[in-house]
Amino acid sequence: MNRFLLVFALLFNCIFVSLKAENFSVNAHIDSSFLFIGEQAGLSFEVIQQKNEKVQLPLFSDTIVNGLELVERQKPDTIVLDKENIKVLHKFVITSFDTALYYIPPFSLYNNNGDTVKSNPLSLKVFTIDIDTVQYQIADIKPIYEPPFNWKGFFITLLYILLALLVIFAIYWFIRRFIQNKKLIPTDELEPELPAHVIALEMLDAIKNEKRWERGEAKIYYTELTEVLRIYIEKRYKLNAMESTSEEILTLLKNIGVNREIISSLKTLLNLSDLVKFAKWEPMLDDYLKSLSIAYSFVNETKEIIEDNPNLTSKNIEIEN
Repeated sequence: MNRFLLVFALLFNCIFVSLKAENFSVNAHIDSSFLFIGEQAGLSFEVIQQKNEKVQLPLFSDTIVNGLELVERQKPDTIVLDKENIKVLHKFVITSFDTALYYIPPFSLYNNNGDTVKSNPLSLKVFTIDIDTVQYQIADIKPIYEPPFNWKGFFITLLYILLALLVIFAIYWFIRRFIQNKKLIPTDELEPELPAHVIALEMLDAIKNEKRWERGEAKIYYTELTEVLRIYIEKRYKLNAMESTSEEILTLLKNIGVNREIISSLKTLLNLSDLVKFAKWEPMLDDYLKSLSIAYSFVNETKEIIEDNPNLTSKNIEIEN
């Protein structure tokens, strides 16, 4: 009895394994057994498996086998066979550029239950076409297409070019007219710039006529007076007197050889001006007049001697001491 049960169990196990294996199978198929060089063919693997079963196919890179190139891997198609089984069709597009007889070996497929099946082997013959190069010459598939002349684009481009030339001409005309207008003023009619001492004496006369000492405007008076002297020194000696302090001006004049007595008098005026502007010193009437006299004397004693110029127009200035 025990032997009978053992034999029955072994037989049942064999039947179960056989039925299980029948639920997992693969069949390889190729569209054509021969191709011309460069043509494409479809290679497919029909896999029968259970619905919830996962199957691992071979991993192809750029080629199926050496010489057969993989062009495309298409989306799998699934067909339901019954409640438990399905058929999955995996499709590949292949081609070859060498004439040969290719052997496609069996490929192993695995499922998640540890079962393995192998595909059937295939073969593919790739032919070439012999061309009589004497009778047939290589030529284009179609003649060269020459598009019609684009007259609209031509006139638009021509219009842009004309507009650009017009703008350039207008700019050139305005620039030339501007230059010509500047030259319309005769050079001989321009009065030459007055000498520095003439300008300075005229400004001192204006200060003298204002008589700010009568209104007690000491700070304004000495500011105007020293500014006239700074302008005169800058024009006369080409020194940066406007941005220099009183001591720096005196040092600059000393370095260029101005008479020491003249510098000493100018120092008295500049020191008194600094006291008024920065120390709020209240000068006397004699201080106003003495400072103005020092300014006149400094300009007259340091003025540049200029030869008579008939084109120089300026009024003669009488200096009152």
